[in-house]
Amino acid sequence: NDDYPESSSYFMYGDKKNVFLFHIPTKSPDFFQAVQLDGPPDGVGNIVADDLLLRYGTEVEIPGISGAPEIVAGEIQDPLKKNKFDISFVGNNGEEVTSKVKIARKIWFSGSTM
Repeated sequence: NDDYPESSSYFMYGDKKNVFLFHIPTKSPDFFQAVQLDGPPDGVGNIVADDLLLRYGTEVEIPGISGAPEIVAGEIQDPLKKNKFDISFVGNNGEEVTSKVKIARKIWFSGSTM
Protein backbone atom coordinates (compact mmCIF):
# COMPACT_ATOMS: atom_id res chain seq x y z
CA ASN A 1 0.00 0.00 0.00
CA ASP A 2 1.40 3.42 -0.96
CA ASP A 3 0.25 5.01 2.30
CA TYR A 4 2.63 2.87 4.40
CA PRO A 5 6.40 3.34 4.56
CA GLU A 6 8.64 0.86 2.77
CA SER A 7 10.12 -0.44 6.05
CA SER A 8 8.71 -0.85 9.54
CA SER A 9 9.73 1.87 12.02
CA TYR A 10 10.35 1.54 15.74
CA PHE A 11 11.44 3.91 18.51
CA MET A 12 14.51 2.59 20.35
CA TYR A 13 15.08 3.68 23.95
CA GLY A 14 16.90 2.46 27.03
CA ASP A 15 20.32 2.29 28.64
CA LYS A 16 23.34 -0.04 28.78
CA LYS A 17 21.32 -2.85 30.40
CA ASN A 18 17.79 -2.48 29.01
CA VAL A 19 17.01 -1.63 25.40
CA PHE A 20 13.47 -1.48 24.06
CA LEU A 21 11.85 -1.12 20.65
CA PHE A 22 8.35 0.34 20.34
CA HIS A 23 6.58 0.11 16.99
CA ILE A 24 5.54 3.45 15.48
CA PRO A 25 2.03 3.10 13.99
CA THR A 26 1.56 4.80 10.63
CA LYS A 27 -2.18 4.70 9.95
CA SER A 28 -5.15 2.46 10.48
CA PRO A 29 -5.00 -0.48 10.37
CA ASP A 30 -1.71 -0.88 12.21
CA PHE A 31 -0.41 -2.31 15.48
CA PHE A 32 1.34 -1.52 18.74
CA GLN A 33 4.33 -3.58 19.84
CA ALA A 34 7.03 -3.43 22.50
CA VAL A 35 10.04 -5.74 22.66
CA GLN A 36 13.21 -5.86 24.75
CA LEU A 37 16.53 -6.47 23.03
CA ASP A 38 19.27 -8.64 24.51
CA GLY A 39 21.59 -5.62 24.66
CA PRO A 40 22.46 -2.33 23.03
CA PRO A 41 23.21 -2.45 19.30
CA ASP A 42 26.49 -1.17 17.90
CA GLY A 43 26.60 2.52 17.05
CA VAL A 44 24.45 3.99 19.85
CA GLY A 45 27.20 5.68 21.84
CA ASN A 46 30.28 7.85 21.69
CA ILE A 47 33.46 8.31 23.73
CA VAL A 48 31.63 10.15 26.54
CA ALA A 49 28.56 7.90 26.83
CA ASP A 50 28.32 4.50 25.21
CA ASP A 51 24.51 4.59 25.36
CA LEU A 52 23.93 8.23 24.35
CA LEU A 53 21.30 7.59 21.64
CA LEU A 54 19.47 5.12 23.88
CA ARG A 55 19.07 7.70 26.65
CA TYR A 56 17.36 10.16 24.32
CA GLY A 57 15.77 7.58 22.06
CA THR A 58 15.97 7.36 18.30
CA GLU A 59 13.88 6.09 15.43
CA VAL A 60 15.10 2.91 13.76
CA GLU A 61 13.97 1.11 10.64
CA ILE A 62 13.89 -2.62 10.09
CA PRO A 63 14.70 -2.90 6.37
CA GLY A 64 13.64 -6.55 6.14
CA ILE A 65 10.10 -5.90 7.39
CA SER A 66 7.43 -4.11 5.38
CA GLY A 67 5.87 -0.96 6.80
CA ALA A 68 2.41 -2.28 5.88
CA PRO A 69 0.93 -4.73 8.39
CA GLU A 70 0.34 -8.33 7.37
CA ILE A 71 -3.32 -9.20 7.86
CA VAL A 72 -4.46 -12.84 7.92
CA ALA A 73 -8.13 -13.73 8.45
CA GLY A 74 -8.82 -10.19 9.65
CA GLU A 75 -6.05 -10.23 12.29
CA ILE A 76 -2.82 -8.23 12.13
CA GLN A 77 0.16 -10.54 12.48
CA ASP A 78 3.30 -9.96 14.53
CA PRO A 79 5.96 -8.92 11.97
CA LEU A 80 8.87 -9.95 14.20
CA LYS A 81 8.73 -13.65 13.41
CA LYS A 82 12.49 -14.09 13.80
CA ASN A 83 14.38 -13.10 16.93
CA LYS A 84 17.43 -11.67 15.07
CA PHE A 85 17.35 -8.95 12.43
CA ASP A 86 19.12 -5.82 11.17
CA ILE A 87 18.09 -2.32 12.15
CA SER A 88 19.26 0.94 10.60
CA PHE A 89 19.32 4.39 12.17
CA VAL A 90 21.17 7.69 12.13
CA GLY A 91 23.97 7.36 14.65
CA ASN A 92 26.35 9.82 16.24
CA ASN A 93 27.66 12.54 13.95
CA GLY A 94 24.85 11.83 11.47
CA GLU A 95 26.34 8.54 10.29
CA GLU A 96 23.99 5.90 8.89
CA VAL A 97 24.33 2.79 11.09
CA THR A 98 23.20 -0.77 10.39
CA SER A 99 23.40 -3.11 13.34
CA LYS A 100 22.26 -6.64 14.16
CA VAL A 101 19.93 -7.03 17.14
CA LYS A 102 18.35 -9.94 18.97
CA ILE A 103 15.01 -9.95 20.80
CA ALA A 104 15.35 -11.04 24.44
CA ARG A 105 11.58 -10.99 25.02
CA LYS A 106 8.38 -9.78 23.45
CA ILE A 107 6.59 -7.58 25.95
CA TRP A 108 3.39 -6.64 24.19
CA PHE A 109 1.63 -6.89 20.83
CA SER A 110 -1.79 -5.53 19.93
CA GLY A 111 -3.00 -6.03 16.40
CA SER A 112 -6.48 -4.65 16.96
CA THR A 113 -7.81 -2.24 14.36
CA MET A 114 -6.90 1.30 15.46
